[in-house]
Amino acid sequence: MNYRKYRLAANMTQSELAERVGTSKAHISQIETGSREPSVKLLAHISIVLDVCLNELVGIPCNKMQKHGCYLLFSTISYEFYASNLIHLLEEI
Repeated sequence: MNYRKYRLAANMTQSELAERVGTSKAHISQIETGSREPSVKLLAHISIVLDVCLNELVGIPCNKMQKHGCYLLFSTISYEFYASNLIHLLEEI
């Protein structure tokens, strides 16, 4: 996926990102290498901290999704979870 690419573009180390999103450096490393998948909540938090669209973060260009009338990769349930927690996540940052 694109986690490492966007973390580096934000000039962050794994440790810095881990601290900002409330997880360990090892967990971020596992996510970047693909040996572990982040939870929806962690994925949303990472996208906010790195200031990147969720789709872009997981490797699907936002403009490609928009072309097909889709604005998020996730199901309606995940989107509702993301939307309902967005304000809370922003307050934590």
